[in-house]
Amino acid sequence: MRDFASSIRSIFRPITVSGRSTRSWRGSAVGPGAKLDYLTRSEQAIQRVLDRTMPPTDHVETPAEAAERRFNRAEGHSLLGSNAKTRWIDDWSAAATDARRTAALRSPRLADSIQHYLDGFAEDLDSFYPAVNALAMLTIQITLAKALPDVWAESFDDTEAALADLKASERRAGRIAATLQLALGNDDKVVRDGEQPNTWRDVSRADLLFLTSDRPAQVGAAYRKALANARPLEVDSVRRNVLICRDLAVLSANADAALREMGPQMDGAPPTPARVILFTGHMLDAPGRPGNEARFPATPEAVAEARRLIMEAVKNELGEAGGVAVGIAGGACGGDILFHEVCETLNVPTRLFLALPEAQFQEESVNRGGLEWVTRYQQLCQSIPPRILADSSELPRWLREKKDYDIWKRNNLWMLFNALAEGARSLTLIALNNRDVDPDGAGGTAHLIGVAASKGFKIVELDARRLLHVGRP
Repeated sequence: MRDFASSIRSIFRPITVSGRSTRSWRGSAVGPGAKLDYLTRSEQAIQRVLDRTMPPTDHVETPAEAAERRFNRAEGHSLLGSNAKTRWIDDWSAAATDARRTAALRSPRLADSIQHYLDGFAEDLDSFYPAVNALAMLTIQITLAKALPDVWAESFDDTEAALADLKASERRAGRIAATLQLALGNDDKVVRDGEQPNTWRDVSRADLLFLTSDRPAQVGAAYRKALANARPLEVDSVRRNVLICRDLAVLSANADAALREMGPQMDGAPPTPARVILFTGHMLDAPGRPGNEARFPATPEAVAEARRLIMEAVKNELGEAGGVAVGIAGGACGGDILFHEVCETLNVPTRLFLALPEAQFQEESVNRGGLEWVTRYQQLCQSIPPRILADSSELPRWLREKKDYDIWKRNNLWMLFNALAEGARSLTLIALNNRDVDPDGAGGTAHLIGVAASKGFKIVELDARRLLHVGRP
């Protein structure tokens, strides 16, 4: 379930960035009170996950269960660290330039953030995200403490205790840096076979060099390589962290070298997307499906009609003010793949969300369509790297007791909240749906229509009953 973190992190992403306007997870500007409310609510949600992922007392975990639980707990603690970091930035970013370092060092949120990140790393030593962030915050703390020894000593009984704590932090930072050198594959004798390309792993390698090297040119080259294929928002995310160090005069030469490789800075917060389309629709009917339960016959005529309906709906959304920023859909044969193909024709970028790893998803939701649809699915996965919700259809332990809940209902909610996290001014759900046929399970098209309506989406329901009659005399 390796995408748990990214989906939750995108929903509760940091609401404040240094020296710039703030936006909520729905994209509109927020004031301090609303921002505090969003942070508090996200922390409450994260804590509920942490409470549900304690080691079981009624059975012995399998290695896979233990690894999944530790991974999710690491991510939970990391998100708490991110929220503490956001609060810490608020404590000093509004101060006068010559007072920022003092305010940053005095803020108790600095130590809170470090501890949350350390807790995350302790849960799963394979999780480089909390380790890199813990090292970054420790480096800032150590640098400021050395520059402002009197301010650092304010929290200790005497100077000796302050110095001893600082030395302990330096040793801790050294151990984390050494561990990351191995975990990130920076030692050519300690590497993992078959490691897949990963932008954030490459960025973390550059971050580690930024935090440990005294060679700015090498740091700049590392970011140049890591961000070569990154999207603008990904570059801006990296830039924000480097700007924190620049604003606090920490590793200034490295910060300048890194920032030169990131291009022009976005003016304020990223622009709010005008419209996001979320799509849901029926798969092709499996061979042998009873005629009275048919929804999407596997005939050329039905496919052509479905494509026409989806094309018309997307064109209508493009005609609205601001057009369409992005489309979000799964990858099942039938409606999902048609939606991605239609959007490609209309130059609308899409994101591919799969409930299961590519091969498992293909077996579950694509193979029924035959070779043509398998080929289209595989081409889609090659052109749009998919985001994966879970490693298997089995629910995490803390969700197994939920009534009428399965991987597909969870997948619907995952896609919906990712659409919400885009922060668009307008949200549309296009649904290819046959109301006359009962849903096959808990997480079908009808479920997503109901949930999206409750979240304020504009619902565009395409009548899939038309697919049953095209091509008939």
